[in-house]
Amino acid sequence: MTCTYSPKNGLVDSEENIETPPDIAIVPACRVWPTVVLEFGYAEPYEDLKADVKLLLEGSEGKITKAIIIKLQPLREGETQIQKGFVEMWHRIDGQVRKDGSR
Repeated sequence: MTCTYSPKNGLVDSEENIETPPDIAIVPACRVWPTVVLEFGYAEPYEDLKADVKLLLEGSEGKITKAIIIKLQPLREGETQIQKGFVEMWHRIDGQVRKDGSR
């Protein structure tokens, strides 16, 4: 997979016609690619967040070093405050996308 990165479109794979912009990208001033990306989920399923993180980490071929998933449980009827959520840190080691630790 040969990909490029643009601030507007995120990860772009022109061969597969895929664009995956992260929810937040931290890009140091001297770089084109972000080093850390964040994916937030409220209504978005956890599996979709993991797929986005995997695509960003694999497609960047190591240029993106960390991806953080922040998943909030949607409010139920009658609730006015978020009750549950979690944060996960993901990275790529030896070509494999892996989660650091547990929730």
